[in-house]
Amino acid sequence: MNERTLCLKLYKQAFPEPDLPFEEALFEHCFKYCRYIEENGKIVSMLFALPCELKTKTETKTVLYIYAAATLKEYRGRGYMARLIEEVKGEGKDLFLRPATEKLVSFYKKFGFKSVNSFKREEIPYIKPSQDFETLIRKFPEEASGEQYTAMYYGTEFEFDTINFIYTME
Repeated sequence: MNERTLCLKLYKQAFPEPDLPFEEALFEHCFKYCRYIEENGKIVSMLFALPCELKTKTETKTVLYIYAAATLKEYRGRGYMARLIEEVKGEGKDLFLRPATEKLVSFYKKFGFKSVNSFKREEIPYIKPSQDFETLIRKFPEEASGEQYTAMYYGTEFEFDTINFIYTME
């Protein structure tokens, strides 16, 4: 199997709720942004470092959005994700992420990430492959119903209002 297929297999194990159109588009059009560690013919850890813009009313900043960070269960606690995060940090760009669970907040703080704000998770329809990410702007409401999550940021201080993904999945 090639690296893309192996990463997709890990992605599906880590994020078992299927959204096939999104997964197919992500791995077809954005795999160049995927970082991974292979050991003994297996992809044991991976993440996407997707370029995006964080915007305020007056300023735009290009950062990397860490997405789909995952390590095989049997390989956790061995420093694989730490290596990937340090590799991405080494590029010198500011980083943004949303931990999948609140338990992961303390993990990311070890790498210098700071909680920017806590938001309540909104139900957002998944992006269809035909949509252009350039036009997708994710607004963070001050109040919304649902589960709480934390946005985290690594880099210079920046209060943002929206995220604009600057690539397409077509």
